[in-house]
Amino acid sequence: LIPKKQELNRVSYAPKLKPEETWFNPELGKTKVLNLIRALSPRPGLRLKFQGKIYKLIRAKEVEENFYSKENKKPGELFSKEGKLFLALKDGYIEIIEIIPEGKRLMTAQEFLRGHKI
Repeated sequence: LIPKKQELNRVSYAPKLKPEETWFNPELGKTKVLNLIRALSPRPGLRLKFQGKIYKLIRAKEVEENFYSKENKKPGELFSKEGKLFLALKDGYIEIIEIIPEGKRLMTAQEFLRGHKI
């Protein structure tokens, strides 16, 4: 690598995250939610409240479009299908790869589904 000096006119400031910015918003679209999960992973993690419990979403990926027509879930709803964990959004679904349940350790979706009923 060859280091080069940063151009001062291209510098931008990123403000400190506020705690309320780390919570899942059901009004956000699929792309925005996936970007937030990546940006907030591993700490603090995108937080989601579902069925009275708090979960931190650590890794997720997009779901194929033909999946959309088969499900009818509300935005913010976690559900499992074929041994995988999904999150419903206003414009589709994402597959959760890694999650941290409240008071627990980091788990893959498969580990999570073995011990939690969704």
